[in-house]
Amino acid sequence: MENQNDHNPLAVEIFNRHAAFYKERFMDVSRYAATLDAFLAVLPENAELLDLACGPGNVTRYFLDRKKNLNITATDLAPNMLEIAAETCPEAKLMLLDARKISELNSKYDAVIAAFIFPYFSKIETAQFLRDTKALLKPGGVLLLSTMEADEKHSGWQVNSKGERCYQQYYNEAELLQWLKDAEFNTFSTSRFPIPDSAFSQDLFIVAS
Repeated sequence: MENQNDHNPLAVEIFNRHAAFYKERFMDVSRYAATLDAFLAVLPENAELLDLACGPGNVTRYFLDRKKNLNITATDLAPNMLEIAAETCPEAKLMLLDARKISELNSKYDAVIAAFIFPYFSKIETAQFLRDTKALLKPGGVLLLSTMEADEKHSGWQVNSKGERCYQQYYNEAELLQWLKDAEFNTFSTSRFPIPDSAFSQDLFIVAS
């Protein structure tokens, strides 16, 4: 039976339908350059990376342009997004994958990237995802996560730029750090970036190991 409280399939459907639009809108990640570069600097040579919900391959492309010897597996649940990622990141391995099911993977990674997928997870799923991610990382492995930070009261159905309703879950730094600690991550760094045209939210990045 379909879970009426699972809003992720609708989000995937929307991203799949408008994949080309999201490539045009989000391919440039240069405003996050300082955080991305700092993350990249701690990776070992020939690092194995897992980029979850990679979208058009924006973060993967940024990393590959700056460190050629990375081995990146980029995943998404929207087939049209994966097609675009294959075009923008031909060096990467592509995989159709529900990021909520990473516990089914058998490989280990030096780093995991989870860029802006938590708004489409429930908080229970996010906490479980962090535990599953820790199990996927090699000793000393690093997680880069980003999400939209705002007061819980703003969570709920939002209307996107295409006029379609999509459920978005907001988070705060304190709860994410607690879940990371519960998942046995030990060190953290955070950074924030304003969201254009948003009066109540900001982009939050956390690097954890």
